[in-house]
Amino acid sequence: MPPWIKKTKKGICLNIWVSPNAGQTKINGLYGNHVRLAVKAPAVDGKANQAVVEALAKILRIKKNEIEIVTGKTGRNKQIAIKLSEEEIVAKIMPEL
Repeated sequence: MPPWIKKTKKGICLNIWVSPNAGQTKINGLYGNHVRLAVKAPAVDGKANQAVVEALAKILRIKKNEIEIVTGKTGRNKQIAIKLSEEEIVAKIMPEL
């Protein structure tokens, strides 16, 4: 299992490091044990969190309601529960790295 995926009580969680106010929304490699996700949205009024959910839904090809920010709603370091298997998440994230 890659270090950026964890099994928790909420299911499979993805560790994300968010870079708000980016030029474009995209996965930008790894940052320690996190997937670095750049989002165009500013970190104001939950806009960056919404952009994170939308970007992951698009990358993973799932509905936004299948993604939940478990920890880190007010910071860059986020743990995100995703309703997919570990194998499916890895298969969809790896090509973006």
